[in-house]
Amino acid sequence: MAEEYIHSAILHNIAYPASIGGVGGISVSAVTTSAKTGKGGPDGHLGTPGKEAGATYGQSVVSVVADLTGLNRRDVSNSLEFASRASNHVAKENTKEWFKEYIESVAKLGWAKQSIKSHEIDLSSVSPGTTFATLVKEIVQKDPDFNDSQKKVVILTLDSLIKQQSRRELFNSFTSGGKESTFGVTAAAVKNGSLSLRMVGFYFEANQTVTDCLLFKVSKSNIKISTHTTDAFANQGTLDANRAKIEAKLQSLVTDYIDDTPLD
Repeated sequence: MAEEYIHSAILHNIAYPASIGGVGGISVSAVTTSAKTGKGGPDGHLGTPGKEAGATYGQSVVSVVADLTGLNRRDVSNSLEFASRASNHVAKENTKEWFKEYIESVAKLGWAKQSIKSHEIDLSSVSPGTTFATLVKEIVQKDPDFNDSQKKVVILTLDSLIKQQSRRELFNSFTSGGKESTFGVTAAAVKNGSLSLRMVGFYFEANQTVTDCLLFKVSKSNIKISTHTTDAFANQGTLDANRAKIEAKLQSLVTDYIDDTPLD
């Protein structure tokens, strides 16, 4: 099934700007697709084994904990870039469907997904001036299915987006400019001996145009926000068998899409 899906999937292939910068020990580099190097680690994406790392894949904020191997990082990067591009092609006219398509694409590549849990966020007690980014970080902090290492690296990655305007411009090209949008936060780790992804999709409907979703000040009166959460666990045999096929498909694309954020 994975091989057939990899062959038939149509991937979003539009160039977006990426830029170079750094804040507080978090460096940012403009890079091309993961398949250009064909590996995770210092010459690929999602950093070096032994170090936390993060990146944006379209409208997906992706973070990995320090103990992931180079091969783990390669599989996470390949799978999430492929899924992000595929879901952007399928759901580009319907933002409500984006996260569902994103999860389905990940599953078709060789990950066993759990059922998606959805609920609307209660904004009645949100403090005045609270930004969407602050709310996202609070939700991650309170989520018991993120372990402490995942929470730490997700917040580091989000902070790099908050502090660096050039990185947010790239992220905003996928998530902002209208009154509704969806984006994802994913943290990769090894749990119970298996490579796993904790995935949260945020869908919002505002009563005004949102030009910078992470810095948008949220309140009960101006926006509705829902979350959609799941976990996915790698079928390593399927990923091993199809790694070269995924990379070959990604390598056929010519656009920059990923903005890496190694966390030193």
